[in-house]
Amino acid sequence: MSRRTTKVASVYIGQYNEECIRCDFDYNMNDICDIKAINGSYWYKRENCWIVPLNLDNCFHLKKKLKYKFKFNLRQWANNVYKRQERKLGKLQIEGLGGTLLPFQNEGVQLINLFQGRAILGDEMGLGKTVQALAYAQLNKRFRPMLIVCPGLMKYKWADEVRHWIGETDITILEGRTPYPVHPSGIFIINYDILHYWERQLVHIPFELVVIDELHYLKNKGTKKSPVKRTNAALNITRNIRYRLGLTGTLSTGKVLDMFIPLKIINPYIFTNEWKYKHRYCGPKHNGFGWDFDGVSNAQELHNILKEKILIRRLKKDVLKDLPDKQYSLTQFDIDGRGDYDMAEQRYLTFLENMVEGKVKRYLQQFYDDKIGCVTIDHVKLDAMKKQATEKANALTQMEHLRQLCVNGKLDQCIAWIAEFLESGEKLCVFGIHKPFVRKIYEHFKSKALLIAGGTSAKQKAQIEKQFQTNKKYRLLVGNVKAAGIGLTLTAASHIALFEFPWNPDELAQAIDRVHRITQDKKVMVHLLVSRDTVERRMLKTLYGKQQTSDLVLDGGVRETTLELQTIINRIA
Repeated sequence: MSRRTTKVASVYIGQYNEECIRCDFDYNMNDICDIKAINGSYWYKRENCWIVPLNLDNCFHLKKKLKYKFKFNLRQWANNVYKRQERKLGKLQIEGLGGTLLPFQNEGVQLINLFQGRAILGDEMGLGKTVQALAYAQLNKRFRPMLIVCPGLMKYKWADEVRHWIGETDITILEGRTPYPVHPSGIFIINYDILHYWERQLVHIPFELVVIDELHYLKNKGTKKSPVKRTNAALNITRNIRYRLGLTGTLSTGKVLDMFIPLKIINPYIFTNEWKYKHRYCGPKHNGFGWDFDGVSNAQELHNILKEKILIRRLKKDVLKDLPDKQYSLTQFDIDGRGDYDMAEQRYLTFLENMVEGKVKRYLQQFYDDKIGCVTIDHVKLDAMKKQATEKANALTQMEHLRQLCVNGKLDQCIAWIAEFLESGEKLCVFGIHKPFVRKIYEHFKSKALLIAGGTSAKQKAQIEKQFQTNKKYRLLVGNVKAAGIGLTLTAASHIALFEFPWNPDELAQAIDRVHRITQDKKVMVHLLVSRDTVERRMLKTLYGKQQTSDLVLDGGVRETTLELQTIINRIA
């Protein structure tokens, strides 16, 4: 066998199934000393080669200083990482996408490509992780069938986003604990709660791409005696799926150990040995009875590995120049008690039809009577005014009943959405109309929330404002649109959620402007929590129409934020 005359390096799967650099060279004590000096290197006896951790610093060291020749796979890996870090990316054109990506979102899709389709999109909340994942799916239309795993509250939101952004019509939303036959094509959407019930069926569908929303839900595998079923199901289902995307703004929820399983699901070749991961990065301490891994160690090294191999993360402050001043986000819920709502709505529509018919008949009768002079006009007009006033009051009463049915039917889901948001660590202002609903939300989060409702004095409001702005304990402010919509500065938050909507756009704007003020140093995200296929869509259309009129009169044209609101409203089912 001929002797090697060059030193060669390549990407390799090492002794512990980790992705690494394989170094091959003829026996030379100086070369051995050079390799031994690299942190984390070891001799792999089975393959008779030296192994070095795969990172960009080691690539530069081997190439520039030690004069290694790179095989194609290592050269490609190093080039991709360098492009990511130096942001040497052009603009990507994605045909058929149902909207325009912001520059950093376009970059995000390209970074997913450079990670070979195995990446964790860890952007801060409100930067459009869903949009970037779907843009990647649209760029790679051949990656079908595709699986989306998400919380139960988000299943129909994902379906709406899929239709809007990539125009996909072959969507299967899996329901229930009892699997049923499905055609293995298009896009499947399933929630965590039923994932393990569908595990046996899903492993046999040849998925090309999986998108796992809120990836941190899979942080815990459990034990042999008490396994976490959804995590083990996810590990099994994704095992044979080539392209894997995880979406989460909170990959680390305070413990580095919690990151191991999510990282393994998306790319099992980065950290293959859990025991080594724990001892290297989880601040190991022996307490006399066993090991404690609740800390952190070698944090910068871990950060560098994540950044080079799997994690795409941008903060709002990093992309402020790309973000619009104010953005709207839509979340739709299927209300509980649907039958009661449908009956009430039908009664309301029938009432309106009868009211219109009565008005027409009375107008014709009055016109006829005026002509022949057979009635006393003053009394007829007085009776007509009384009748109209009564009908208007009845119509408003029935409309108000419908609005409250909507809110009551989605309130538990709104509370779950708020709880999930608060896991991000950010502050949130939540606005509603009716005091009982506002108070119910406050009571649910009482330990970390503040309340401003009718009856809150000016002095109390000032104290609450100061607490919200300065005290990290209080991350949620729940308020009535009118009571909390005037005279307050709540810029400690940059997110607003509305679960009820006023008829007057000025009241809505006032509430939003508690957060969107001159002292706000972040972009503001307005979350509309809407019940699907209800009167709330009509209310928002009315709000938009009024706001459009106001813009035309006061500003001489419709503002961009109003146009964005129209786009959101048009997507409401």
